[in-house]
Amino acid sequence: MSRARYDQEENWQTAAAYETEGSGCLSGFIIPPLVVLLVGAMLGLFAFTYVCLHFLTWFGVDQFFALAYIGKDIVKRPYITVGFASFLLLIPLAVTSTSGWMRRLGKRWVKLHRLAYVAAAGGVLHFLWLVEQDLRGPTIFGLLPVLLLGLRLGRRRPATDGR
Repeated sequence: MSRARYDQEENWQTAAAYETEGSGCLSGFIIPPLVVLLVGAMLGLFAFTYVCLHFLTWFGVDQFFALAYIGKDIVKRPYITVGFASFLLLIPLAVTSTSGWMRRLGKRWVKLHRLAYVAAAGGVLHFLWLVEQDLRGPTIFGLLPVLLLGLRLGRRRPATDGR
């Protein structure tokens, strides 16, 4: 796979993850919460599907399914280690994205799905370490989660005193 094509895939993968995060942050500002919940789940699963395709491309096309080399590559190259760890963080998010899991997990579902920010940060770091010269893309994608998290934190209600 050419370096330019690989970088383009990184751009789409990171953009899809931020669209998902952004939909949660815009809830209550512009878009009604029910719409955000439905669209956010769809975007999250789209982002996960794209990350899976990205991983399978690396696994099959770049590494030719050679498990010994894949293990060495994950340990040897930090950007692959971070990318693989971020991919692993997304798996429980994709599995628990249904309404049945939301009911079963209750408030723990929200805590679990905050891992999306950790996975997004790992995706940005993966992209940043992969790109060698033009850092504009990773920088823009690195600032987006900071902005989205700021929006989410700024929208929180003040704590009540328990009355």
